Amino acid sequence: MDNSMISFEDFAVALRESVADKLGESSSVVLSSVIKNNGVEKHALVIRENGSNIAKQVYIDDMYTQLQYLLFEKDPISYMANNVMDSMKNAVVEINPEMFNFNGITDKIYFTLINRKKNETLLKSVPFIPYLDLAIVFRILVDNGKGTESISSALITNSIQQHLELLTPELYEHAKRNTPVLFPVKYASMTGMLHDMNMNFFGEDEEIHDTKHDPLCVLTNTKSVGGAAALLYPGILKKIADDIGQDFYILPSSIHEVIILKNLAANPKDLAEMIKGINGSELIPEDVLSDSPYIYDSETDEVRMM
Repeated sequence: MDNSMISFEDFAVALRESVADKLGESSSVVLSSVIKNNGVEKHALVIRENGSNIAKQVYIDDMYTQLQYLLFEKDPISYMANNVMDSMKNAVVEINPEMFNFNGITDKIYFTLINRKKNETLLKSVPFIPYLDLAIVFRILVDNGKGTESISSALITNSIQQHLELLTPELYEHAKRNTPVLFPVKYASMTGMLHDMNMNFFGEDEEIHDTKHDPLCVLTNTKSVGGAAALLYPGILKKIADDIGQDFYILPSSIHEVIILKNLAANPKDLAEMIKGINGSELIPEDVLSDSPYIYDSETDEVRMM
């Protein structure tokens, strides 16, 4: 097959057939178009074992762009199919609510933050709570990745919520309790994060280590997945304010982390322009959280948009 000439459509079909051949009759493999965060459309193989109540979604768009680097492979499609099967271990999960056993699942409910305006269509089909210019949405942790940064999870849709028989405030209470446990907070100096050393973080006792001297710190979780939601953890922002002795700006770096800026003399308009520029040039679209800086007021224990 001439990799330089194959269209994405032909690639997707060939990849689906190769994965289906490798899995045999025990699983179904279907091509699907998936709307991800911020309305970004992705193409995926949806793989379900016969009789299973969950399916794995493996995105294939990036695999297509990698074809040009696989000219040395005798069968690049088969090579990619093996990658798909490896990716299934930590893939996004699609739950069939008619078949799924929800017993004991409430301990696996957690929350993430997404942009409200960019996800208007998605938010029509899921329970959420407005927060600033964002939305708190809920997910079910299916597999925590066993120490890796990858996880398998499923977005709680309106249909799943009905099967859970939980109101949205009840989802939030479960998630508020579970998320800090499932995804422990990490609070690190920017210098330490960038150099992958001298990492300062909240331990099991949530003790704040020496992050006082770096003007920029990063707030995320130990998985670095959906870590912007750490700013919702009870008491966490108050603890940071007590540590540095002042209020602070919160810069929405991405859906995976936020940046704590201690310089309150910074101009909010300049910060907004900087954030917008980074979102437009440095981040993939589905990772963008917001273009707006926030400020934490320790006296009221509230976050406000600037």
